Amino acid sequence: MQRVRQALASSKLNSAGIYRRSKKIKGIIMNDVSNTYSHGITVVLLRT
Repeated sequence: MQRVRQALASSKLNSAGIYRRSKKIKGIIMNDVSNTYSHGITVVLLRT
């Protein structure tokens, strides 16, 4: 019983870690996209 409980706890921790990591990656991607977007706008503004 103790072993099962430990396994459940560790799997919960793992899924939480994976969720946090994917959230972080998503944040990085969004940051990149917004940076590229704003850079594109500045380039367009500079060209006109």
